[in-house]
Amino acid sequence: MGTCESLAQTAVQSAAHHGFLASVKPLDGAAKKLPRDQPILIITSSYEGEPPDAAKRFISWLKRSDLSDLSNVHYAMFGCGNMDWKEIYQCMSTMVDALLEAKHAKRLAARGCMDAGKTKYSMTSTSGKIRFFGLLLTANMEVAKQWAILANGILSVGFVNTPSPRPPLAGSNFCALTCRVLADTFFQEPTKKHLGVALNFLSGLKPGDHIHVSVKAGHDSFHLPGDKVGTPIVMICAGTGIALFRVLVQERTIQIPAGQRLAHALLFMGCRQPQSDDVYRESLQDWAGQGAVNVRYAYSQQPESSNGAKYVQHRLWDDREEVMELYGKGANEFIWEAEKSRTA
Repeated sequence: MGTCESLAQTAVQSAAHHGFLASVKPLDGAAKKLPRDQPILIITSSYEGEPPDAAKRFISWLKRSDLSDLSNVHYAMFGCGNMDWKEIYQCMSTMVDALLEAKHAKRLAARGCMDAGKTKYSMTSTSGKIRFFGLLLTANMEVAKQWAILANGILSVGFVNTPSPRPPLAGSNFCALTCRVLADTFFQEPTKKHLGVALNFLSGLKPGDHIHVSVKAGHDSFHLPGDKVGTPIVMICAGTGIALFRVLVQERTIQIPAGQRLAHALLFMGCRQPQSDDVYRESLQDWAGQGAVNVRYAYSQQPESSNGAKYVQHRLWDDREEVMELYGKGANEFIWEAEKSRTA
């Protein structure tokens, strides 16, 4: 569950304590059927400046030229973003807000926003109003105190498997899942634990158990360069973020026995300690030996084991001449950051 989904679910639970009835629906599910009989709160984010996968149909529908009158839609807009990327910060929430206004929808409150890198969740209520991250919502319509909350892919629980042409090494019937089981303190009640539903369920499974999963294509921007010979790649990640780049390195490894010449690939990986959380170390060593990747570790709790580099940015600086040489050759860059999840 992403930030938008988590916020929407928590908002629904908290709203009930304040006397508001709220329901949650996926944003894409509102395409062509945006609620018009109750106020709506739209919570959305962006992916590299583009609509998230679970909101693409809704955005496309909202942009249609033949959709001109949404005057009976009453809404409030809330955007999730991260100021680390100022150029695209709040770009989706701003665009959706402007599109709704242009089609005569009624805005109930000024657009709210959250910097996911800094803001903590908060929701309060006084006399028929909800304050959600500073976004003041009122329920003063005929359907008073009843809200629909739309967000990116609410309750869409599945597992992302990479489609062709990225076959896993163990065969087409094999899928690897890399994850961290979530058991964090609940936003508003520190004495309670917030347990991630899907991964805590998976952690209790036994060998031989059967489960149903949905297979989805990876994001359009996440793929190896078309010119595998002339375009190097630089990958940067920490912890379970290695799952994204393991797929890319696997694909490169498969191409080597077929005689495919490959451009240089550097993988910078942040961990705590050697032999502790440097997951897939043996596989990466094997693939490095075949020429598919060159791995550079940064151990935050044992930097002496990574040339003195504590974090990946330190290792990047240490190896800056090699990295800049690859950028000079037009290298593609892929980045994953804990809590921020960004690929480029």
